[in-house]
Amino acid sequence: MIRLPPHPRSFVPLRRQSLVAPILAPVLALVLMGACRSLPAEELRHEIAVEVTSRAVPLNNQDQSILGAGKLRYRGGLALSADEPHFGGLSGLIVSADGSELTAISDMGYRLQARLGYDRAGDLASVSDVRMGPLLAPDGARSTGKLRGDAESMAPDGRGGFLVGFEQDHRLWRYPTLAGRPSPVEAPAGLADAPANGGLEALARLDDGRILALTEELAVPGGTRGWVGAPGRWQTLTLAVDGGFAATAAAVLPGGDVLVLQRRFPPVGARVLRIDAAAIKPGAILRGDELARLEGTDTVDNMEGIAARRGANGETLIYLLSDDNFSPLQQTLLMMFELTP
Repeated sequence: MIRLPPHPRSFVPLRRQSLVAPILAPVLALVLMGACRSLPAEELRHEIAVEVTSRAVPLNNQDQSILGAGKLRYRGGLALSADEPHFGGLSGLIVSADGSELTAISDMGYRLQARLGYDRAGDLASVSDVRMGPLLAPDGARSTGKLRGDAESMAPDGRGGFLVGFEQDHRLWRYPTLAGRPSPVEAPAGLADAPANGGLEALARLDDGRILALTEELAVPGGTRGWVGAPGRWQTLTLAVDGGFAATAAAVLPGGDVLVLQRRFPPVGARVLRIDAAAIKPGAILRGDELARLEGTDTVDNMEGIAARRGANGETLIYLLSDDNFSPLQQTLLMMFELTP
């Protein structure tokens, strides 16, 4: 996770931005890098219900008739907010096969579960029944706070539980349930060399059972370091990077190909790559095909979560989630798209 200055659109009207940005942008960026919501000193000790307000957002802020980006068709999006001060900082994302349940983790060491609702057209319409609780350490203590609980990536472990990747203290833990005690698993060799905020941002369980693990900022010749395999059997590969984009999440499509979500700042942007499953092998340099890019007047923030599932009519649905950095000038966005043929 990188602490991003809030998107300029959050505080500069679009019609005036071109006039003031060249002069004020450097100053505003420095000021707003420290603009964060006040977090309570007291950590959550147990699971709580959270009342979340959702507001529908268009795909494009200037032209609401725009309903597509690249090969993705917009199927609804929500800006989420809550009075609960621990709500936010969301990253890893899993959506159930039927689309009814959302699971996420936060970079302050919390887990979140919620119900998703849809309108008659099947577009994303609501988030409800939100519950939050602390992630635990193997000894049962709460693993909360930035230094202990910087959870950034998550994937099913194939046993009904979850693999969770942490930054700061780079590590991998396996949770039988997110409310339970985890067990440490062997992290890839070399992960400790990653920058504190540039470690395991993306985890995905491939259809053949292997785990794809990608770092955000561990630079190697040709891109950034990744691994494929399993604890004790990790093998290196590389994710090619360009245009200022860095990996923040990954998910497996129905059919086995992999989606990689990438984020950029400055300027704020996100893109989704599709990587052929057959290309994911030791020593490979993964490049992928760009499915879509969100930037400019598109609704976009610090995108850090991605999930995919098969819809009721056989369509492929893709969800994106943003980390608001606990900043009042950023948003927690949950957006759904349909992959066009």
